[in-house]
This record gives sequence, C-alpha cells and structure tokens, in this order.
Amino acid sequence: ATSNGLVKTVDNKFNIRKDSFYNINTQPGKDVYCVEAADGLVPAKNAFTVMRYGDSNISAGVAYKGKDYRCVSLGFPIEALTSTRQTDHIMSSMLDFLLND
Repeated sequence: ATSNGLVKTVDNKFNIRKDSFYNINTQPGKDVYCVEAADGLVPAKNAFTVMRYGDSNISAGVAYKGKDYRCVSLGFPIEALTSTRQTDHIMSSMLDFLLND
C-alpha cells in the first residue's frame, strides 16, 4: 500500500487530528522495526477513513464510532513509526477518539 512510508491523517467526521503526518520504516535496519508491506484498509459500513498513505492514497487507518463501541484500525504497527514523538502523538489522538465524546 506504500513504498515511501508517509502516512497522513485526513479530514474525518470523528475529529481525529487532521493534517498530521507520520513516517513508518519501510526498509530493514539493524535497530528499527520495518514494514516492508503495509496493509491497505477499506472501511466497513459506518466506518470512515482517518489516515491515508501519502504515495498511494490508500486508506492506512479507519475508525468506527457506534452506540455500543468504538474502534480504530491501522494498516501498520505503530512500533514501525520513525520516532517516539510520532508514536506518542498517534496514540494520544487515538485514545482521545476512543475515550472521549
């Protein structure tokens, strides 16, 4: 779904922070976890795309908010992000969505 590893948040009805950019490691390295083949996602009924891969525009993250539960799915493991700051930012954004109205 991506070759350069750029992930961007997009405008979405859940107010998950848009215009944020993340980088995932796509090349193997001695001290990094890499994703050589990230997954593209298709939102199910009533779910929406919240992130896209920068080079392919394929959905990299989807979210659902129902009356009974909320869910966020990413097409890549967060441990593949290139910095702790990016990991903290994405986790904060996802937790805000999951836990707050």
